[in-house]
Amino acid sequence: MIGIIAGTPTDTRFGVELVKQITNTYISVAVSPTPQEQTAFQVLSKHEKEKVLQAILQDFKGKGVKQVLIYCNSLSSSVDFDTLSQHLSIPIITPLHFYQSLAKQYTKMGFLAANAQGSAGIERVITRHNPISRVHAISSLDWVEAVETNLPPHQIVETMGLHDTISIFETLQVEVIVFGCTHFPYFLDYYQAKTTLPCLSADYYFLTQLNAI
Repeated sequence: MIGIIAGTPTDTRFGVELVKQITNTYISVAVSPTPQEQTAFQVLSKHEKEKVLQAILQDFKGKGVKQVLIYCNSLSSSVDFDTLSQHLSIPIITPLHFYQSLAKQYTKMGFLAANAQGSAGIERVITRHNPISRVHAISSLDWVEAVETNLPPHQIVETMGLHDTISIFETLQVEVIVFGCTHFPYFLDYYQAKTTLPCLSADYYFLTQLNAI
C-alpha cells in the first residue's frame, strides 16, 4: 500500500491520480486545507512540523502502508523526510530526490516554485549535489491558487506572468525548466508548447521509483 501526503486537497488529488497509474491500494492525507495555510505550516518550528508528520506516518504504518509519496515540493523542502524515513523505518519518496538526479544531469536550471520555502529547498539540494550548478527560481503562490480554482491552463500561463518567465529563462540560457510544484503539471503542456526548452516535472520520476520498491 502507498501512502500519499500532500500540502492541500488539490495536490493530494493530483498525487492520488498519479499513484492510481500503479495501484488502487493507497491512502492519502492533505496536511492543510488551503495553500495559504500550507505556507503557514511550513514556517512553523521544526518540532511542530515533525510532530504532525510523525503522527501521519505512524498512522500510515499502522494501516499497512509500505511506502510513502510526499506529493508537495515546498512541504518536502521544509521537513527532513529522509531523517523521518530512517527513524520510522519506512521508505519516503519526495520531489527533492528527483532534484538530486537532475543535479547530476544539468548545470543551469530554471525552476517554477510555489513559494520561497520551495525555492530554497530546491536550490539547497541541487547545490549540495552539484556545487557548480546555477539555479534560477521564480515563485508565486498565485499560480497555485489559480490551479486550486480550476482556472484553465491557457489563462494561467497567459495572464499570470508565466509567459514572461519563459523569456527570462531563455535569456538566462537555462538548459531545462523544472516545475518545482506538484500543482504545476496542471498547465505544463500549455507552457511547454510556448518554448523549445524541455519542461520537466517529478511525476515520471515518482512512477519509476514507486514501481521500483
